[in-house]
Amino acid sequence: MDKTKGSSYNIDIRCSSTLYAMDQAYRSIRSGQSHYAIVSRSNLCLHPYTSQHFIRLRVLNQDGRCKVFDEDANGYTRSECVSVAFLQKAKTAKRIYATIIHAKTNCDGYKKEGIAFPSKEIQSTLLKKFYQECGISPAYIPYIEAHGTGTRVGDHEELNSIDQIFTKDRTNPLKVGSVKSDIGHTEGVSEICSIAKAILSMESGIIPPNINFNRPRKDAKGLIEGRIDVVTQHTPLDGEYIAINSFGFGGANAHVLLKSNPKIRINKE
Repeated sequence: MDKTKGSSYNIDIRCSSTLYAMDQAYRSIRSGQSHYAIVSRSNLCLHPYTSQHFIRLRVLNQDGRCKVFDEDANGYTRSECVSVAFLQKAKTAKRIYATIIHAKTNCDGYKKEGIAFPSKEIQSTLLKKFYQECGISPAYIPYIEAHGTGTRVGDHEELNSIDQIFTKDRTNPLKVGSVKSDIGHTEGVSEICSIAKAILSMESGIIPPNINFNRPRKDAKGLIEGRIDVVTQHTPLDGEYIAINSFGFGGANAHVLLKSNPKIRINKE
């Protein structure tokens, strides 16, 4: 029986499009409006004029490397991807890779600095309300898959908002990383790439390392003072949660919390 007869619509808010769509899918399933949801997007770099516009906005680098959270960060490299995520209730799932604990979005609104300038204050507001709503302390989160693109302004604002919300009452530094250091920025598809990395980390128990990180940013106190630790080698995932950030061009912010699925081992002897 064909079950793909429900609502279908497009969400385009640049770099946080698929996490916004994930939030809509999550809420639709929770409310009972939908039983299943397919979240998908593609990013193909077919037109050089798009890259030219981004170069003029000074968000792209010239060397093809995303130096996420590094002092030498000078912009991101565009990348291509086609990704799909399938959501459903746990009771009807044949296979579970991770559970969405909560999802939430907000928007910066007007900014005198311009459309491309992110807001640490609004990002922090989103994160604070998020963990109040889901009833989980940010101190319990062992790892954040950050938006981290390697831009001078974006990384600075995100690191400081993370430091403000997540590093209180912790006994160990908060681990952070960004898949964009490895594969570039797939823009509107990047959130599913982050989710794929998070699931692989949960399945293997190992967080893959960031590359192109040599010197911590001097303007990120959390990095300099040791409260935040960028993962630069294969590192055990110490806990069952992974949080994911996504901040769209223009100020559309999104956050989702995933919980690993416990594996039941069957003794065949």
